[in-house]
Amino acid sequence: HGSGAHNVDINGNGVIDADEDYVRTVDDRDELRVPCATSGNTTATLTDTAADITTTGTVEAVQVSLGFKVAGKLAEVPVTEGDRVQTGQTVAQLEAQDLDVAVTTAAATLASGRAALVQARANRQKAARDLTRMRELAREGAATQQQLDAAVAAADVGGAQVQAAEAEVRRAASALAQARLTRTYATIVAPQPGQVTEKIHHPGEMVTVGMPVVTIADLDTLKVHAAVDETRIGAVRPGDAATVHVYTFDKRTFPGIVTDVAPAGEFATRKDWGAQRRDIRTFDVTVR
Repeated sequence: HGSGAHNVDINGNGVIDADEDYVRTVDDRDELRVPCATSGNTTATLTDTAADITTTGTVEAVQVSLGFKVAGKLAEVPVTEGDRVQTGQTVAQLEAQDLDVAVTTAAATLASGRAALVQARANRQKAARDLTRMRELAREGAATQQQLDAAVAAADVGGAQVQAAEAEVRRAASALAQARLTRTYATIVAPQPGQVTEKIHHPGEMVTVGMPVVTIADLDTLKVHAAVDETRIGAVRPGDAATVHVYTFDKRTFPGIVTDVAPAGEFATRKDWGAQRRDIRTFDVTVR
């Protein structure tokens, strides 16, 4: 935990060298790791096809802060800092009684709507049969025009009632789907394998929408941030290949790619005394 000095070399054929505990052996394979996914100061040498570049940067894991899509009271956070988690593993849970009630209510509303639709369809069929009989009677002179008009109106009302009932069923089905979806928001699962780096809130605490509860680091994807001065930045391009060389295992390397070169320079970090130039600005380069 915490930051410390680690030597890193970056090559654009590249070399990224890191020492100390940045390597862990898994199934006889050396994999680049960061304990608890914290970052540390590193010394880096960036070599592109055109020039060798020596600089200082940091190695860190890609981290994701997880929060709920709904507000509520934390029921459990079944992980602790340092735990390894897998994709889909539950890392936090809200008390969800109110959400469960919402699902039950929506399901009951849908059931009621479906029953009303069955009744509306039955009424429509009856009105259609009555209209058919009334037309026959009207042709025989046994029914008045007023009675025929009433039968036609009843049939039209029956059709409209069915349409309204069908719309209500669709609305209730959508409400049930939304209630069930909202119910899933009461659980946070790990979006990727990684290590829990921070457990921010604990059971019993109230949390709001989007408030970070747990932070997870992807230990299989590390970033190297290196400062390259403006006199050499032109040699670095996104997409340049890089390799990671861990000092603990002198001959072990890890592939990497330059993913980003900052468009704006940072404040000057040194004076080019030899060329008697102004202070030189540096640009942040990211390698994954």
